[in-house]
Amino acid sequence: MLKVFIVTFFAFQLSASSNGQRVAVSFPKDKTTIVVEAMKSCIAKTGANPNVIEVISSGKVSEDEKFKEFFYCACNDIGVVNPDGHIKVKECIELFPKETQPLVEPVIKNCDKEGVNKYDTLFKYLKCFQETSPVRVTLA
Repeated sequence: MLKVFIVTFFAFQLSASSNGQRVAVSFPKDKTTIVVEAMKSCIAKTGANPNVIEVISSGKVSEDEKFKEFFYCACNDIGVVNPDGHIKVKECIELFPKETQPLVEPVIKNCDKEGVNKYDTLFKYLKCFQETSPVRVTLA
């Protein structure tokens, strides 16, 4: 029964992504807690707008420098970014549920772009992920 679910899930994912739709995916509960706590902490550390969590969850990004600093801070606290702003591929993939990891792995690997600084490098990754991933991350 589990195999049927997984095959159906992947078929739905691929169908949705080929139609330009992104399927909402939540991190596992234990990882969601870590992500949300890092985000809350980084709002305070960077002075970012408190609605930044909703912005990211809606699949949007902000060109604002505080947003870029916030996102780097959160990814750093979670442990998915290097000091130079490049994503740690393995660690990032492991945030996702096992059944969606094959869908996001190529996107994560292909979205590593060089920016003018660590914040911009990570921001370029985020924009690429938002534009090309077949899934949209939610923090439910």
